[in-house]
Amino acid sequence: MQLPSDASPRAVIAFDQLADAEKAAVLASLQLLERESLHLLSPAQAARLDGPEPLHVLRPASDVRVLVRAGAGARLRYRTSSVR
Repeated sequence: MQLPSDASPRAVIAFDQLADAEKAAVLASLQLLERESLHLLSPAQAARLDGPEPLHVLRPASDVRVLVRAGAGARLRYRTSSVR
């Protein structure tokens, strides 16, 4: 299981620290995001963070968060983190 090839090195390092089930959940969440617009996802799946940047947090697993930067017409940029 791997992140897209253009993922940041920090995202890849964080992703590699996750358990296989968490990796699968992250990849499924990112695939869902590619198919759906951020505003169509439920609050349990994604939420916009307060602040000037267009940052969103995805919740693919109970203790895993994925931060996504989404600008109008821009390619999504993301990083993963574990909240253990």
